[in-house]
Amino acid sequence: MKRFCLFLLLPILLCACGSTQTLSDTNLFAMDTVITLRLPENTPADIISAASARITGLERLLSRTDPQSEICRFNTGAEDTMTVSDDTAAVLRCALEAAAATDGAYDPTTAPLTVCWDITSETPSVPSEETIAEARTRVSYTRLSLDGQTLVRSQQTTQLDLGGCAKGYACGETVELLRASGVTWG
Repeated sequence: MKRFCLFLLLPILLCACGSTQTLSDTNLFAMDTVITLRLPENTPADIISAASARITGLERLLSRTDPQSEICRFNTGAEDTMTVSDDTAAVLRCALEAAAATDGAYDPTTAPLTVCWDITSETPSVPSEETIAEARTRVSYTRLSLDGQTLVRSQQTTQLDLGGCAKGYACGETVELLRASGVTWG
């Protein structure tokens, strides 16, 4: 739960309020959004590259739409049990804690609903009430369990969309990488 709260507060904590340091922006597109790394102007290029690689590496694990990602393979696979990487397990643990803490107001199994709108396509559309109602029958975090790195679903139709916490996890991991590399703000 602490890590979940950190993800919610991270943008506030990273504000360089009152800083006189000159910052430079590096933009990249990952996780279906533009990500801006606001770093001190003298940040070495190899550190910026490492931060970008960390973000895109996490995207390759956590994407709902990349056929090679662990999440997409779990969603589309016939097996109800899958061993996942440390990073995927960490995000899933956070997501399941958040789901339990919010009594399902946040639910990482919303992929059936996400697909209804198809917002990443050329022609997104608003689904019918019937389509939404049917998709909602396939959403429930209680159908998932995580034991170490073993992810198990109790119903084949349960699918993950970790977009609600994967970005926060990527942000936290990137900040840790930057700090370990000696980058400081302010």
